[in-house]
Amino acid sequence: SAAAAVAGPATSDIGAQALGEALADVGLLSCFVGLVNLAPVFPLDGSRLLRALAWWLTGEEGRGTRTAGAAGRLIGVGMMGGGVLLAFTGDLVDGFFLGLLGWFVRRSSGAQARQEVLEGLIADATVGDAMERDLPVVPPQVTLDTFASVLSGPDPVSVVRVMAGGRLVGLVGRRELRRAGRSAWPRTQAALAMTPADLLPPVALGDTLGAALARLQASNVEG
Repeated sequence: SAAAAVAGPATSDIGAQALGEALADVGLLSCFVGLVNLAPVFPLDGSRLLRALAWWLTGEEGRGTRTAGAAGRLIGVGMMGGGVLLAFTGDLVDGFFLGLLGWFVRRSSGAQARQEVLEGLIADATVGDAMERDLPVVPPQVTLDTFASVLSGPDPVSVVRVMAGGRLVGLVGRRELRRAGRSAWPRTQAALAMTPADLLPPVALGDTLGAALARLQASNVEG
């Protein structure tokens, strides 16, 4: 019983110590993640803070976005350079992964910055402002080769409307041509290759382009 009395507090102390060490490790990991999140790299919060600061200092939203994107790309290039240096010093594995991470950071920063610039450009534009009018019309039974040049010629349109009885039944674009394959165009009817109208998200002429693009992405249909 005396041995049990001694072992009880000792076991309790060991458990408390282990719990304390685990909590300390979690706290350090959380601090590390928080510091990483402050890096000026898209899409981390640090990049958005830098963008907001540059926007506030210059009064131009576009310059803020470009500044944040440039900072992210610069960090990515620096990481790639560090990876090359590590590789030359003999640490090939760490150098490779650091360079790969730098390449990813550079690409993601550039892509995110371009996306935000594009969103800013189309923020006030509507579907009616950007839509193509008088798109070509074909019946469902015609084969793809009969109108492929309209989509891939020197002055192409984005899509061709497939109409049956005065009603839109689908759209055929360059994506549908690629899916069918050039060799199958002469024997593939528009009705078989088209994206059905039922899958197209409804949009109005007054809808913003941003909202329309979001609906297209949600429906997994390319514009």
